[in-house]
Amino acid sequence: MLNKAFPLLSDPRPLCALYAREARDVYPGRSWQEIEPFVRRAWEREPKTMAWPEAAPLVKSLWSGS
Repeated sequence: MLNKAFPLLSDPRPLCALYAREARDVYPGRSWQEIEPFVRRAWEREPKTMAWPEAAPLVKSLWSGS
């Protein structure tokens, strides 16, 4: 029931998209290798349904626009 009331808890894609967009806005013109540690730390500050090693490829893909 909780996941139906809060879809971000069950589907990590919107949250990954949010992190990707924020990374583009906060770190424009920087490479993924430069910003990944910052994005990872932000991701890991609060519990998520998906661990960073699983989320990172999706966040990177959304960040790069591919």
